[in-house]
Amino acid sequence: MKHKIIIKKNSYYDSVSLMQLSDKAKLLPNVLDAVISMGTETNINFLKDIDLFDGHLDTAGPNDLVIAIRVEDERALESSSKLIENLLNQKESSEQKASEDKPVSFDYTLRKNADANMVLVSIPGEYAYYESKKGLIADKHVMIFSDNVSVEQEIQLKEMAVSKGLLLMGPDCGTAIINGVPLAFANVIPQGQIGIVGASGTGSQQVSSLIARMGSGITQLIGTGGRDLSEAVGGKMMLLGIDALNEDPKTKVIVLISKPPAESVMEKVLASASKCSKPVVVCFLGGRKDVIEKYKLIAADNLEEAALKAVQLAPGKTIGGYSSENELSATGGLAEIEKAKMNSNQKYIRGLYAGGTLCDESIIYLRQIFGTIYSNTTIDAGTKLTDSRISMRDTIIDLGDEEFT
Repeated sequence: MKHKIIIKKNSYYDSVSLMQLSDKAKLLPNVLDAVISMGTETNINFLKDIDLFDGHLDTAGPNDLVIAIRVEDERALESSSKLIENLLNQKESSEQKASEDKPVSFDYTLRKNADANMVLVSIPGEYAYYESKKGLIADKHVMIFSDNVSVEQEIQLKEMAVSKGLLLMGPDCGTAIINGVPLAFANVIPQGQIGIVGASGTGSQQVSSLIARMGSGITQLIGTGGRDLSEAVGGKMMLLGIDALNEDPKTKVIVLISKPPAESVMEKVLASASKCSKPVVVCFLGGRKDVIEKYKLIAADNLEEAALKAVQLAPGKTIGGYSSENELSATGGLAEIEKAKMNSNQKYIRGLYAGGTLCDESIIYLRQIFGTIYSNTTIDAGTKLTDSRISMRDTIIDLGDEEFT
C-alpha cells in the first residue's frame, strides 16, 4: 500500500463540502482510503491516528486544504490524485455556475444584495468576528455558523446586536429557520404557530421535527449558540428571542430549549419569559422543574415532552401520527425486535450520537434506570471517559463533540 499527501495553500472549503468530497474520493478505483480536510490541528492528528501522515503535513495550516489518499500500489497514486483533483475542480465549477457574481468580500456582497436583512457567516473562526461585526454595523441580523470565536468577542457582538435590536445567532449556531427560510443545517418544517428559541442546535432540530410529526408547525426557530446561557454571556440572545416571539402575532406558543443555564442566567431568562402574553414551554435538560414552575411556566423533562406540550397548547391543533412509546414498547415493537438479536453475553449499553443535546438527554434518562453512564461529555465529571475510544461499562458517546468534528 502507498499513500500521498497533497497540500493546497490558502484554499478554504467548508466542512460539509469536504465530507462529501471525501466520500466520493473513497469510491474511486484503487483508492483504499481518502480524507479531504482543512489542515487544522485536530484534522492532522486524525490523519496520524489512521496512519495517513508524512512530513509534508508539518507545513499545513488551518487555512490550507489537505488531500490524503491511500492506494493499492505506486501506479495508482498518480491516477487517483488526478481524479481527486477533478472532483475538486468540478466542485469549484458548480459553485461558480450557481452564481454569476461570486462574492469576493463582504462589502461587494452587501452592494449586490442591499435589500438582504440577514448575514450568514461560515468562515474560519479567526475571521468570523470581524465579518460579523461588519454585518451588525450594516444593520443586518447575523448568524455565525463558525466556531472558534472567543467568549469575549461573542459578548462584544451580542452587546452590539442588542443595542441595535438585531439577532446575533451564534457563534457555533448550527441551525435556524427564519421566516420559513432554513439556515445552515435545518429540517423541512411546515409553518405553524410555535416559536422556538434554542441554545442547542440538535435539540432545536429535534423539537421542531417532532412538532411537524405531530401535525403542527413553527413560526421561527432562533438559535443562540451554545454559550449564550453561560454566566459570561448572560443569555443576551435568548432574552432578545423571547421578546421577538412575544411580539410576533403569528406565534401563539413559545418553546425554550437548552442544557441547564448558569443559575443567575436561568432566573433572568425565566423572569423574562414569565412576562410573556402567551404560554411558554421550557426544556432545560437536567434542570429543576420546580424553579421553572415557580415562574408559572410549563416545564418539560425532555425534548419530546416539550414538543408535545407545545402542540397541545397551539390553538386548534390536535396531535396525530406520532407515538414513540408505542413504537418502542408495544408487543412486537422495536425494543423486542432489537433484544431478540442479542445473546446472553451482551449486557452493556452502547450509544453513538451525533449531537450533544441528544446524547445528554439519553444519559439523563438512562441514569435513572441503570445508574452510572460513562460518556465523553461533561454532563457529570465523575463519569467522563479518559479516552473516548475506550468504553467503560455502560457508555454513550457524542460523535458531534469537538474532539471528533
